[in-house]
Amino acid sequence: MHFRDKTLATLLAAIGGTVGAHRFYLHGPRRWWPWLYPLFAWTLIPTFAGFIEALRFALTPDERWDAHWNAQAGRTSRSGWLVILLAILTMLGGMTLLMTLLSFAIGRFVGSGETFFS
Repeated sequence: MHFRDKTLATLLAAIGGTVGAHRFYLHGPRRWWPWLYPLFAWTLIPTFAGFIEALRFALTPDERWDAHWNAQAGRTSRSGWLVILLAILTMLGGMTLLMTLLSFAIGRFVGSGETFFS
């Protein structure tokens, strides 16, 4: 069993969460779950799921991460400030996307002003 790095999994979830890059890294391509991400990428649901999973990965203690993902690997994780920085950037990116979508939706609903989609 190979070692799964918590920092890399967090980065893949934050950046490539829309296509399930973190799921392919953690589970491999043989399971059906990672293939749902690119299939439904057009709905933006996998994007928000990737942001949430990136936060969950970043906030998981190293001991718990190793017990779940690296039990047979023989190595232990030592995540540092980079994981915390990734968690902060993930929160900022997720909030920016959410606020952008909400502003477009509210502008479309109210009908006042210019919207991007009109």
